[in-house]
Amino acid sequence: MNKESAHKLFFIANELDFAGDFPLGVELGYREAIANDPSNAKYHGSFLCFLVTTGRMLDAEAQWLKAIKVIVREDDTYNVLHRKLARLLLHRSELDMARRVLNDVPQSNQLEWFHNIAKYSNALKKYVEIGISVRDFVELDNIVPAPDRYLRNSLGLW
Repeated sequence: MNKESAHKLFFIANELDFAGDFPLGVELGYREAIANDPSNAKYHGSFLCFLVTTGRMLDAEAQWLKAIKVIVREDDTYNVLHRKLARLLLHRSELDMARRVLNDVPQSNQLEWFHNIAKYSNALKKYVEIGISVRDFVELDNIVPAPDRYLRNSLGLW
């Protein structure tokens, strides 16, 4: 196979993933796309998000370690892999892995999105330390209007 075939496999897997259909086909498609274009950060990112979404954190951890060894690190890599994955991990209460993903972003690529996600990660960590679950924080984040969210400063959390 070649990169064009890898892209076709990725496209099919991604469409199935988006539809929430046929998880075995999704996994096989992503794995085959990665096998044929192992340095493609987008393929790794989508597969990692699939694993996290389906609750397969041990598999996601193992895949993350493989991905960071082989991906081509271009400016967009951190947007298509790190940004998407870190946000999902935070919303799934996987704070430790989210921190590892963020720690893999070199300072030269720490753009505004990085700082926003890192700030959110730190706030979640502080909430957990004082006994508020991440789920409660995320629900609060969706309920409280944006201007009022800054009232959290009184707790030193944001």
